Amino acid sequence: MSEHIVRAFDEDLAELRSLIGTMGDVVLEQVDAAGDALRQFDPGLVEHAVRKDITVDGLFREIEEKAIRMIAKRQPVAGDLRAIMASIKIAADLERIGDLAKNTAKRSAAMADHSTPLATAVLTISDLAAEELRKVLVAFSDSDTAAA
Repeated sequence: MSEHIVRAFDEDLAELRSLIGTMGDVVLEQVDAAGDALRQFDPGLVEHAVRKDITVDGLFREIEEKAIRMIAKRQPVAGDLRAIMASIKIAADLERIGDLAKNTAKRSAAMADHSTPLATAVLTISDLAAEELRKVLVAFSDSDTAAA
């Protein structure tokens, strides 16, 4: 295979990783906005989390389409194919996390009327989820398999 083709494929893989990083950052914003909406019962934060879902959905489609094009054009095997397939799975998981954050934010108004222990429990879970997502995104960004 010529160096040009290999370099182009490496650039495609780097772009795919970059898109996943961007998607992860947006999803983390959503998770944080959902937690803040629960804390403050702020309709503006709810709207922020809902609006970010449109961006997350667009990034998911872009990652999926890019991965499919890469498979069709490059016909990768072994590690390269696994990297592309993992990208699709990661993007799907991030999209789902974003959906859950959006739904959590939308439910924050209903939580305002409930007891403090329930709100505290949901906030604790939200904070733990956000922290774990941060760790995973850093591990992915650093290609740190031990941390992952």
